Amino acid sequence: MISGGTLVVQGMARPFNSQPLIFELITEQGAVVGHQAESLLPLRPMAGISPLKLEIPYSVTQARGVRLVVHQAGDHIPGVMALNSVAFLQ
Repeated sequence: MISGGTLVVQGMARPFNSQPLIFELITEQGAVVGHQAESLLPLRPMAGISPLKLEIPYSVTQARGVRLVVHQAGDHIPGVMALNSVAFLQ
């Protein structure tokens, strides 16, 4: 559950291309209450793994459940190349 402020995201990521990863906090009603884009450089280029630590500022008027959605656009073909999400339930 989030109630206002900043969500810290830390870990490792394997981007598919040079496009930034997009991190969004989305409510159950579909409203985007937080957004952050992050371009990553691989720590181990052969494995394509990159360390990740970012802060996603968000704004809500009351405590609510949200979903953290991470996606990346394609380099050559329009649209989403990769998509993942994690729920933070109310």
